[in-house]
Amino acid sequence: MKRVLLTGASGFLGRYLLKEMPSNVKILAQFNTQPFSETISNAQIIQLDLINPDWKEILDYNPDVIIHTAAMTSVDECEKNQGLARNINFEGTKRLLEIAEKNNSRFIFTSTDMVFDGEKGNYSESDPANPLNFYGKTKTMAENYILQNYQNSVVLRTSLLYGIAYNCKPSFTQKTLEDLRSGKKIFAFTDQIRNPLPVSSLARAIWELVVLDFTGMLHIGGGQNFSRYDMAVKLCRQFNLSEKLIVPILSNTDSNMVLRPKNCSMNISLAKSLLKTDLVDFEMGLGLAFE
Repeated sequence: MKRVLLTGASGFLGRYLLKEMPSNVKILAQFNTQPFSETISNAQIIQLDLINPDWKEILDYNPDVIIHTAAMTSVDECEKNQGLARNINFEGTKRLLEIAEKNNSRFIFTSTDMVFDGEKGNYSESDPANPLNFYGKTKTMAENYILQNYQNSVVLRTSLLYGIAYNCKPSFTQKTLEDLRSGKKIFAFTDQIRNPLPVSSLARAIWELVVLDFTGMLHIGGGQNFSRYDMAVKLCRQFNLSEKLIVPILSNTDSNMVLRPKNCSMNISLAKSLLKTDLVDFEMGLGLAFE
């Protein structure tokens, strides 16, 4: 069986990677602060702080593949705690890459569309990164280090993920749907464009990449570009909820909010040509995720 080290295994994406894992793999599932409350079949659970780790258990495990999803992902928290963000998102990644080099492991790293400045949208893999916030900067540093130092690697830039979160913070779409169903008013940005993707689709795509020969940079997202306001409207129409609850706002309404790109939508043509996983449009994705 193929041995896989999965970091961030108890997070939003990590849970779906465990759920979608093939039968011919066994997983060493790493978490730090968010423990599992259940047993995961074919998985050995390990608590490990990637900032100050004891690598012995991972070295003994000798993984064939490392899927690195663990990260400090809050844009605002990264801006406030830049030292911690750098240690987790960049330094932790460097250390894991050293493990990959020692074991000749395939290395799959999840990055973000937030590495772009959002000035044009439809970014291809060859477009230069120009992050507006520190979160994007840490991911850009990690991307560059991986691609410059280790050939058997994939840097996977992902977009806004949606679906039901298990034992972790609800996704934007899940929270919005819950609020709309309870009659709460929703304030949604109209001027930040991304390609939302079901988290289950990303998990399946990553498992494809585990066995493919592809290396390098890959953009992956849904088949349509939307603002959060557009997404909220689609939710209302799909689930027969009141659009009157949605209040459109601009992202610069809050002067204290950390800068985010306006249009960081990505060109996903390479992923579509490479993967069997269907990168679905938003309406179909909602049906898969919530119905």
